[in-house]
Amino acid sequence: MATSGSIRNIDYNITHAKLRVAKILHYICFSTEGEPRKTRKALRAFAGFRLDDTSEQFLSKCNDVSEKFDLPDLIAICKILDLNYKNEKHDVVFRICSFLNTFINDDETEDDEEEDDVLDIDEDDERRKEEKSQLEDEKRRLQEEKRRLEDERREDDERREKEKRRLEDERLEDDERREKEKRRLEEERRKDDERRAKDDKRLEEEERRRRERRNDELRRRREERNYDEGRQICDERRRYERSNDEERRRYEDRRYDEDIHVHEEIGERSSSASNNAEIRSANNGATGTRRQVSFALSFRDVEGSIRSFNGKDEYPIRTWIIEFEEVAEITGWNDLQKLIYAKNV
Repeated sequence: MATSGSIRNIDYNITHAKLRVAKILHYICFSTEGEPRKTRKALRAFAGFRLDDTSEQFLSKCNDVSEKFDLPDLIAICKILDLNYKNEKHDVVFRICSFLNTFINDDETEDDEEEDDVLDIDEDDERRKEEKSQLEDEKRRLQEEKRRLEDERREDDERREKEKRRLEDERLEDDERREKEKRRLEEERRKDDERRAKDDKRLEEEERRRRERRNDELRRRREERNYDEGRQICDERRRYERSNDEERRRYEDRRYDEDIHVHEEIGERSSSASNNAEIRSANNGATGTRRQVSFALSFRDVEGSIRSFNGKDEYPIRTWIIEFEEVAEITGWNDLQKLIYAKNV
């Protein structure tokens, strides 16, 4: 069974025809534009309409093609089917539909027309050859361009890979350098901390030694001052006691003289030396009693009677002075005794 693909020229023309022209031929054959990537295959398998050229279906097909397409589209279909596209549009439509009905070219023309057709075919062959050559050249050019692009892409990949390795090496070097710098700074900080710790320890030790020396010096001065003050107080007390002893002796001697004078005036036992001795002895005994009675109060006796002055507002200095003068008057202190007690307080 003959098909359009079994005719060599038509099969070649279908293969190299433009897609738009192939879709027009597909519509004429099947009344549809065809599925993508299956249009040319369906055209090669087309076996013809197989209709009576006088039937309503054939005439309807011719009318549909005439209404659907213009003359330039029909001429392009004639070139694919190797048909004569001379004369009017309706003649061209009838010629195309008749050929697709039986795949028989019944067109009878004169010899000059056949020669023109042969020339057209030759020209078409030459054109197709030239187009084929151009297509092959374009294909080679595209292949060369593809190889060039692949080479450039490969070079770009190699260059990017080298740049990536270089950046990675630089990053590693930077990381190592930063790590070394970090270790160096940590070592310096550790040494600084140790040095500061040693300096702090040394300063603390020096401060402790200064405090000890200062405390020792203050303690020594305080002990010396206390010793001097104690010795001075002891000397003052010894002088005070000596002065009291002298005053008591003078007082006792005065009283004794007064008693002798009184007894001499009375005249009792004035001529006898033994009586005088007895009187002296009796006076001595009486004087001893009076010494105990008239003995002046010491610092220890009145030390608790005078309140110590601490400088607070509730016990002003004026009150303390008044109380001190009263106690001094009661005890019979002289200026030296007042000075000694006031300094001791």
